[in-house]
Amino acid sequence: MQTVSDYLSAFICVHLGFLTSRSGDSIELRIQDSNLLLVDYSRGSRPAHIVIALINSEAVVEKYLRQKGRVIPRSANPKYSDIEIAESDQFVIAGVALGIVEGAV
Repeated sequence: MQTVSDYLSAFICVHLGFLTSRSGDSIELRIQDSNLLLVDYSRGSRPAHIVIALINSEAVVEKYLRQKGRVIPRSANPKYSDIEIAESDQFVIAGVALGIVEGAV
């Protein structure tokens, strides 16, 4: 997993949300390392939203799913398995991804 500083290296407050960069290839392939994600931290998340989540203080950008009452962060890249969230894990959704600003970084 990546650390908070890896995902949140460019953090700019914008009214009710923020822009953040991300790195890695676990989420949708159209989100490139040079892109910024527009994130709304005031919006409630629902299954199938792309979210920025903290799992034990590590940031991930994944699709948010729920199955049988369990939270399942899922990568859009099939080479990665679902992230298992144990009851002892701290899981917090920091925001919902609203869009992509291409080539901004």
